[in-house]
Amino acid sequence: MAADCDIVLLVYDKLELTRPCLESIIAHTPGPFRLTIVDNGSTQPQTLEYLASMQKRFPEYIRIARNEQNQGYIKAVNKGLSLSDRPFICVISNDTLVFPGWLSEMLSAARQSPAVGLVNPQWEFPARFGARLDVWAARLRKRYAGQSAETDWARGFCFLVRREVINAIGGLDEAFSPGYFDDWDFAVRAVKKGYICKVALAAFVRHYINATFGPQLGKQGMDRLFEERRQMFLRKWGRPLRICQVADHRSSGRTAAVGTALALLRDQNRLVLITDDPAIGIRHTNCVVKRAPGWMLWIKLAANLLNNLRYQKTKRYDMIICSRQMMNRMCALPWLRREFLFVVHEAGGAQPQGFWRLIQQLKQKTA
Repeated sequence: MAADCDIVLLVYDKLELTRPCLESIIAHTPGPFRLTIVDNGSTQPQTLEYLASMQKRFPEYIRIARNEQNQGYIKAVNKGLSLSDRPFICVISNDTLVFPGWLSEMLSAARQSPAVGLVNPQWEFPARFGARLDVWAARLRKRYAGQSAETDWARGFCFLVRREVINAIGGLDEAFSPGYFDDWDFAVRAVKKGYICKVALAAFVRHYINATFGPQLGKQGMDRLFEERRQMFLRKWGRPLRICQVADHRSSGRTAAVGTALALLRDQNRLVLITDDPAIGIRHTNCVVKRAPGWMLWIKLAANLLNNLRYQKTKRYDMIICSRQMMNRMCALPWLRREFLFVVHEAGGAQPQGFWRLIQQLKQKTA
């Protein structure tokens, strides 16, 4: 199953994480597979000895590419990508733990369509499971085997990338070195080339967030770097918007509604879709679908907007997309007309160029 996929494992000391990570990969990845360990300047003798022993133990599977100095996450990833010639590459950090089906499920999601360029596993889990992560992983496999959902971007702790994506856009942008927002930028560049990102719902990888990156910078250093890279990303791509879209099948049309919704989601926005059409279903991690019968659609929207007003302004909807009839009904309520931007976008009555120009203008406004 993994014969056409290289695994690139990024390591920088932290043997207490590296050992269980590497051994979980070996235990839960049906062979044959090829694993490239990018040792990003490890200095601890026990780490170097362990990696050498594992290469000696599995010479047919493991190879080590060493950097004499720590070059940071981004350059290490790019080095790993450059050493692979297979159709798929899975990049994974050493602050992770994988479980059965992790790679095969991601590959299954990638093979569902040539448009799938990047794939993540699931990584979140209910706190009640504590140390019983194997039980949680087994539940996901049983419930979601072979299933996936589209997502906004692929998180860098563990992601599968199609070789064609790298050929089209190159590797991670080293301007984001040593890290933060590089993975999001990589995904946006892929989406701009027509690819989509997915989450393999039955694949589970435990991620110990910032366990290797954090100690190098300290909390203040991490916070400062995060904000600098966030601003760099926003200047380049704009901020994600919070959008409410009303899809009344009598006025907007199912095809037009779904097309608009997917385009908005692939532009890195968050969407609440309110519809009276039972056939509309969008499986995307940034989309919530709310349903109501046609005669209750305006009540559902009004209630949703009133609830949204409870949030601070930065958390409220940036725009409401609906038919002209619905906009007129909502704007008859002064407190809604005052607080929200309503935009008409429906089949036969929309101006797509002006609509998308407005979207980009809003994205460039300060968050």
